[in-house]
Amino acid sequence: MGSLPVERFSPSPPFDSCVLDLFGPYLIRGEKNPRVCNIKVWGVMVVDLVSRATHIDLACGYDTSSFLVAFRRFAALRGWPSTIYSDPGTQLVGASTEVKAAWKELSDADDGPSTALSQTGTRWVFGPADSPWYQGAAEALIKSAKKAISTAVNNSKLSFSEMHTAFTEVANLLNERHIGYT
Repeated sequence: MGSLPVERFSPSPPFDSCVLDLFGPYLIRGEKNPRVCNIKVWGVMVVDLVSRATHIDLACGYDTSSFLVAFRRFAALRGWPSTIYSDPGTQLVGASTEVKAAWKELSDADDGPSTALSQTGTRWVFGPADSPWYQGAAEALIKSAKKAISTAVNNSKLSFSEMHTAFTEVANLLNERHIGYT
């Protein structure tokens, strides 16, 4: 059994250290012409390492830019994490590069608040390829989320906003689970 990361045992604010993974795809109907247009979307799950709190967001594609839009929505709500653990998916490696470039841009500018913000840059740690057990916290919760989503959605095609609402409700359901023994 491998050693656990140090962040797992250190008290920290919610989502300061997290595990991130993508799951899906799910077919949703288009907003403009619901009968013709079907769009694939992916879920982005972020799990806090300490409390196992869960955040699920929706990405409109499986590329770096689509992931970054979903990740920026997460960061706007929960704050930028200091450490992210994930698998070395191509879109995540590309996102890591873009996030590092953005932090560098912020640190080069000397305009007070952005300089202070850049000093708490995000560290992205990639696990070995083809090893889903390395991100066990996210993988176990993805299994629960998929089951809840398939039960809630069934075979109906939802719009983007309906699917986003379903993902948010599933995240709330996962966050209401008991952390320890009762």
